Amino acid sequence: IVIPVLLLTPVLVYFGFKTEFDSDLHNINFMEPDVREEASHTFGLLNSDSTVSVFVTCTGSNMESALRKYEESSQISNRLMHENLICKVSGIGNFLPSQQLQNQKIEMWNNFLRNRRDTIIGAVRSLKNKYNFAESYLDYLNKEIEPLEVEDFRYLIENALGNYIHQDSTGMAIVTILKVRPDDSDRVVEAFGGLGDDVSVYDERIVSRSLTGLLNDNFNYVLFTAGLIVFVFLWISFGNIELSLISFVPLTVSWFWILGIMYLGGIRFNIVNIILATFIFGQGDDYAVFMTEGLMYEYSRGKKVLASFKNSVAVSALIMFVGIGSLILAGHPAMHSLGIVVIIGMFSVVVSAFIFPPLLFNFLTKKNGVCRQVPYSLRNILFSIYDYFCFGFGCIFVYIRSLFISDAIVSKRRFHRFTQICAKVFFKIVPVRLRFHNDFGETFAKPSVIVANHSSFFDVLALLSYNPNLLFITNERQQRNPLYGKFLQKADNYAVSDGYDSLAEKLRSLVDSGFSIVIFPEGTRSADGKIHRFHQGAFQLARNLGLEILPVVIHGAGHCYAKNEVILRHSKIDIFFEKRIATDSDLLSDTVLETARNIRHYFLDLYEKRRQECVDFDYAKARVMERFMYKGADIIHTVSKELDNRRESIMNKPVADTAIFGDTCYGADALLFRFLHPEARVVVEGNDE
Repeated sequence: IVIPVLLLTPVLVYFGFKTEFDSDLHNINFMEPDVREEASHTFGLLNSDSTVSVFVTCTGSNMESALRKYEESSQISNRLMHENLICKVSGIGNFLPSQQLQNQKIEMWNNFLRNRRDTIIGAVRSLKNKYNFAESYLDYLNKEIEPLEVEDFRYLIENALGNYIHQDSTGMAIVTILKVRPDDSDRVVEAFGGLGDDVSVYDERIVSRSLTGLLNDNFNYVLFTAGLIVFVFLWISFGNIELSLISFVPLTVSWFWILGIMYLGGIRFNIVNIILATFIFGQGDDYAVFMTEGLMYEYSRGKKVLASFKNSVAVSALIMFVGIGSLILAGHPAMHSLGIVVIIGMFSVVVSAFIFPPLLFNFLTKKNGVCRQVPYSLRNILFSIYDYFCFGFGCIFVYIRSLFISDAIVSKRRFHRFTQICAKVFFKIVPVRLRFHNDFGETFAKPSVIVANHSSFFDVLALLSYNPNLLFITNERQQRNPLYGKFLQKADNYAVSDGYDSLAEKLRSLVDSGFSIVIFPEGTRSADGKIHRFHQGAFQLARNLGLEILPVVIHGAGHCYAKNEVILRHSKIDIFFEKRIATDSDLLSDTVLETARNIRHYFLDLYEKRRQECVDFDYAKARVMERFMYKGADIIHTVSKELDNRRESIMNKPVADTAIFGDTCYGADALLFRFLHPEARVVVEGNDE
């Protein structure tokens, strides 16, 4: 199930960014159909499926100024009605004209009567008998018409127009409601743009959008802030950033799972169910932390308890799933949405808690199901990425320079000098500390065959950074490496598969020019840091070329970059240039095989001597504490304190064939003693976990 989840997660993250927020509050309202119909008929404020409401509000310090602005807006409304952009207008209509409009109408009437009064009077009198007109009707034609005051419209305002007229201490406001199609809303709002500040026009959706948008933005801020606070407290609680990330990653992944599933299911957040998301976030936090603690307990105690931790999480999620998830059966839209979010959310946080903490924790602490001797750390992972980038860039740079090598020895020396500078720069910019020890004043002025123990790829770079006049004999696989194989060949670094007799002839002229030859007689990197059998090739080549043998002891490189590992560790590398073995030394026997054996035994003594110089109590303690990295802050504190308290007893403990330790300190004292004395057999007695 892990692989499908890992493949599905990027897909859900992609779709998660497309999840929408439903800002229409009507979609979470619940009304019986007859109640909704009555409300729509009475107030005309509820949207139908095909129109939205646009509100036009005209304000003024008094009724007259507000009515004048309303009449300006009415002209625009009438034009938009003729253009079919407005479906319906609800407002005061023409029932409440301003004093200004009344005077205009009266003036128009007076102008009309001025030249037509006698004609109208004669026509009315001729028809009064036919239509039974009263003679008094003609008095209206001679009456002086005066505009009506607001008080004259009071009955109309109170009984018919009151929903559209509002008054407070700041002035008057007249509201007109325009029903428009959603696609035409923006054009309608823009049409009123030139009426000034006294006229405000807005789509009703702006109100709900502003409210829900504010809630959504604040929710995102709160969620981000809460996540940051949770991470900080996890870091403080665990005392380890890796464990904090192991607990925090499921929260992030589950959130994107929720968003992605909701988008694919056509489900949107709303003002109600988004609040519940914080609760789900908290539940996911609890589950992830609980799973991480179970993993730590198994790792530190060796007891299989993770299954019971999973069962506890499953039971808790099931209660939540049934208790609130049952709201999916509710008829109320808001309650129904809560049930959907709980079901999706609880499913996501449980799956994430079950999969990602074990996956990440086991990646850091295990390899092929077996605990790593030294677990990975985030610092070392980032360091490794940076180191690989620097190394890859340097190889490209060196390869370009190798294209300009000629057969002249001067050109070869310049290229080797260039590679030395690159190696020095590499160790300057990566956090690996090199320490060279040249107790015998080695100058490399006289060529030799350099034999060194080999436990890391850094062995080559370290030697190369010290002296440019070195040629390396490598295996065929290194020669074929696509990153650096080509310039290895161009720089006269030959493969051992060429045969040492053939190599002697190829290298003779270079040796005569002052180059020394570096060979790792073990033939491959040592995975356990021990000195393994020496092959005969290096000593055969030294005999064929008549060269002295220069032993070089390298300590710490294997811990920094171990064989079969891709993650590097912060460490220091010590390189010791030992005294040369002359061509007439007693170590050189009549047979190459015997010579290889003699020098290996000699080299073992050299290595043990240098190891004791490098490995003190502090170095060994640091190596021990690396292995307790993910066993909990309490255990780490206890172990560190106990080791410091037992410093003298550990350092003064006699080295015998078997060193016996008690069941305290989680075995850390025994492990530290083993680092100090790898030749000793260490036994821990007791039942300490």
